[in-house]
Amino acid sequence: MKSRGMILKKGLLEVFTRIIPLAIIGGVCSALYIGTDVEIFGKLGGGAFELLPAMLSIFVVYSMGGVSSMVPAAVVGYYSGSLGMGMVGGLLAGGLVGFFSNKLETLDLPLAWKPFMTIFFSPMLITITTGLILFLCSLPLVKLFDGSMGLLERASEGSIIILAGILGVMISTDMGGPINKVAYFFGVNLLSAGRTDIMGVVTTAIAVPPLSMALYKYLNRGGESGDESVAIALILGVSGITEGAIPLLVGNPIKLIFSSMMGTAGTAMIAAYLKVGSRVPHGGLIMLPFIDKRGGFLLATLVGIVLTNLLIWILKPREAK
Repeated sequence: MKSRGMILKKGLLEVFTRIIPLAIIGGVCSALYIGTDVEIFGKLGGGAFELLPAMLSIFVVYSMGGVSSMVPAAVVGYYSGSLGMGMVGGLLAGGLVGFFSNKLETLDLPLAWKPFMTIFFSPMLITITTGLILFLCSLPLVKLFDGSMGLLERASEGSIIILAGILGVMISTDMGGPINKVAYFFGVNLLSAGRTDIMGVVTTAIAVPPLSMALYKYLNRGGESGDESVAIALILGVSGITEGAIPLLVGNPIKLIFSSMMGTAGTAMIAAYLKVGSRVPHGGLIMLPFIDKRGGFLLATLVGIVLTNLLIWILKPREAK
């Protein structure tokens, strides 16, 4: 009998496998827009990234068997993106919709009521309930966002190396969640003001968690889904999607996230020291043509991946004692 962890991991792998084409479309079209300045590429790339939370929510519901609730999943998934919760918000939205959908389907109702339930009552109840939960979850996140932005702005007045380390830790803390988004938007805001150095730090760090987890899984592969999970993390890492690391965290998230935080912080600090710059508001190896100091970018990325896996290896024997 499979453990809950294995079931969760398999479900996440299925969801992220389905989302890969959308991530690739977003990354490639965004790169083409930056390189050619053709507006259609920008709209296609931006639209693809904007749809990511909604599509994730749909795929989560589909994997949970709540096919009849895919429309509410799309609505609340898109809403989670508008709240700044990113792809983690999409996963949460899909999980909530799937849960409520499965509960409502267990109700023993007269046959005449079922069309009304399916077409009107269930979609409305699920959408409103899940939307309210997401809204309530977003309230403390707004305060966190504003407070963190203020702290980062004050930190930017000091050493860029220390600031880079803080940004690196934030990027790996929740793997694409609200804390990650604070670091990302901080870089975007400074890029719009003409500073490419902080965006260079963020761009370099974004890909480290999924690429590090891909190497970790490859070195410790076991089970039927090993190669699939490595491929997913690699593709999403190259595309600048930090969330690609999430399926590989199942089983030992604390150790893996801590190691990734330290490794990503190392990457960010090296990128700052080597004066890596980015002219684009996105990350991943797919954006390499738009990076200043490309050698530094690649070196910082490699060091972060190695450091993350070294820390995982160091922590392993302590765990066994």
